[in-house]
Amino acid sequence: MDRRAQLHDQERSLRRGRGLGIDTLKTPEPSPPVTTLEEVRALEREVIARALDASGGKIYGTDGAAAKLGIKATTLASRLKKLGLGKARSSE
Repeated sequence: MDRRAQLHDQERSLRRGRGLGIDTLKTPEPSPPVTTLEEVRALEREVIARALDASGGKIYGTDGAAAKLGIKATTLASRLKKLGLGKARSSE
């Protein structure tokens, strides 16, 4: 069947109320809520604070917060400064 014949059949089906009508269209799923930048920063602050608590405030070393988070200690130190989470104890 060529393209023109297909279109004709589709139009006929629509006119007769079968097939590709509006009643067969699905409503879209609601999209998940968007996380705001403030929420992301609050989550980052909370995760870093938990890692610091778990490491006794230590940033550097194999048992430091940076190791627990899987990031470099210097990166964590700069994030602490930016987030205003206070001075870090550096026990190596």
